Parts: sequence; structure tokens; C-alpha cells
Amino acid sequence: ATSAPAVNWFSIASSVDGTRLAAVVYGGQIYTSADSGATWVATSAPAVNWRSIASSADGTRLAAVVYGVPVGQIYTSADSGVTWVATSAFAAGWQSIASSADGTRLAAMSTGGQIYTSSDTGVTWAWSPVKTSYLIFVSSIAISADGLKLAVAHYGGSIYTTASYRSVTGSSAEAVELLYVGNNRFRILNPTASILVE
Repeated sequence: ATSAPAVNWFSIASSVDGTRLAAVVYGGQIYTSADSGATWVATSAPAVNWRSIASSADGTRLAAVVYGVPVGQIYTSADSGVTWVATSAFAAGWQSIASSADGTRLAAMSTGGQIYTSSDTGVTWAWSPVKTSYLIFVSSIAISADGLKLAVAHYGGSIYTTASYRSVTGSSAEAVELLYVGNNRFRILNPTASILVE
């Protein structure tokens, strides 16, 4: 065991080399360790119902989600957890979050099975076109190192994966036309100039 306090730990994340760790407490704080868990420090993140945390490969970029009480939110840190910022993601009962290796791409899932993704370290979020109607009771979400593939674990059900996904961002009142090409795949037709497909 490490020197971490005995509290209601809910999720933990690690850098690729295992030296930087970050863990969340449900109804408590976020703690970090820079020495593989030998010592732990409480961060400046608020004491709320933290549900899940994710880390970049080097441990500098962290993202954590709050499960809806008092208000569900997604927070990010760019300095190994020293400071935290609430993102623009809407308030929800967030269940799980995952990060690409460089920390730029994030994927988060709410209790209702809605998947949201970010390709700019959590600054902006977009609803993901991944089918989620069967993911009412979601346990966890994972994302590949390059941030282009998702996997979702369904409590009492199955594990679902995507071959890859793309996010679409644009301005208010803009639209894209989708053409179904089979095998649960779509092609984007005639996007306006400011629509960005990643």
C-alpha cells in the first residue's frame, strides 16, 4: 500500500512510465503522485463527486469528470494536476473519460450513454456520432493512443468498439449532409467552408 489516505477512491490514471499518478475521490478531492505513489498531494480541484480520471502518456495533461452532484462537469489540467479548469462541456451525470497519449483528444460518456469528444484538450466538445442507444448503463470508455478509436464497456452487457471516428465542428446554424454508405458508415457531403472534419 502507498501513503494515500483511506477515502472513497473511485478512479486512477497513470503516466506511461508509472511515475505520475492521479486519482479521484467520490465526494472528495483529486490527488496526484510524482513518485509512483510513494507520496500523494491533494490538488486544488474542488471536492465533488469525481467519477473518472484520465492522463496523457507523460502525465502532464489530466482530465476528470464529475457525476452530476452538485453539477456534473468535466475538468482539465495542463500541469499534472496543480491547477484545474472547468471545460465548456454541458452539465451531465458524467461516468467515464479517456485521453489520447498526447492529451489533446478526449472522450467522455454520460450516464445516458451520450459520447462527447474533444480534439483540443477539452476546450470545446462535440457530440460523437457513435451509436449510443444501447449504452444506457455505461461502465467505462477508452480511447486509443492516437485518439481515433473508442471502446465502451456496457454494465451488464457487452463491450463495443469503433474502427475509428471523426468529429465535426462548425458554427451555429451550419449543417452537413450525410450519405449512408453501409456498414454503419457515413460520408459527409457538401460541408460549408467553416465546417471542420477531423
